Amino acid sequence: MNEILFYKDENLSYIFNYKFIPFEENGKNTGFMIRTIELYKLARMKDSIKKFTEITGFNFDNLIPSVEEIKFLIKRGRSVVSNYSKFPEKQEAELNSLVDILNNAQNGKIKNPNSYSISNRAWITDMHHAVERKKDSIKNEKSKLEKINGLYGLLYTVIEWLLSEKETGFRKELLETIPRKTGYLNALLSEMNWDYSRPCKLIMSATDELEHCINKVINQCAAPTDKYTLRNTPIYKSDYYRFYYKKENHHLQQILTADEYVEAMVNTRNRTQNKLSYM
Repeated sequence: MNEILFYKDENLSYIFNYKFIPFEENGKNTGFMIRTIELYKLARMKDSIKKFTEITGFNFDNLIPSVEEIKFLIKRGRSVVSNYSKFPEKQEAELNSLVDILNNAQNGKIKNPNSYSISNRAWITDMHHAVERKKDSIKNEKSKLEKINGLYGLLYTVIEWLLSEKETGFRKELLETIPRKTGYLNALLSEMNWDYSRPCKLIMSATDELEHCINKVINQCAAPTDKYTLRNTPIYKSDYYRFYYKKENHHLQQILTADEYVEAMVNTRNRTQNKLSYM
């Protein structure tokens, strides 16, 4: 992993020290989830990233996954979904067995095997409760399955992005095993019926902050469009931001923030122009 670099500007410090860590075949399930969400968020940010790259000349390491990594993610996704699918199937079989016992008990076909410790009526009541608990448990397991299926489905958008970029080695066949329907990211943040809310929150918070920093740089470098800002902002202010953010000006980025540099330059230019207006 690359060393941590110092930038006085908080946006640049966050962006340039953000590390994309590829998923490996023997990686953890949480690693699969983190990398899948991360790549999905990058696919959604693709236009902003391109604009940022044009402004700064900076290219991210491991931004574009390899074909091998995508195959690892697909393989792990299938495995995780398959494992989650087994739980509700097993519990539904147990539920059917409980319902059969309850129906037979209510119809008088069988009696409480523990009649010495509990009445038949109390036993049937307990069976009702057991059936309801099992139904709730199945509902919870299906909710987990829906979430992991939705997370796995995020790879569909990722591969569509890579195909649109015409990255070498990516083929449409990769889409065939991935569910087209993707889940809502916010559903992955809920701790209810989900054991992986913490890693999901971690990566979504990190990518949200990355997107915020990238967009802030882009907005600072863009000429203002609304009338109020145009009247009150020197037209050359965005030019100074663009100069500051250039990759080759790393020495400047280590001693000043973007705002400090731009404010100093604008103030200096304003003083000169005020003097010229009297000459």
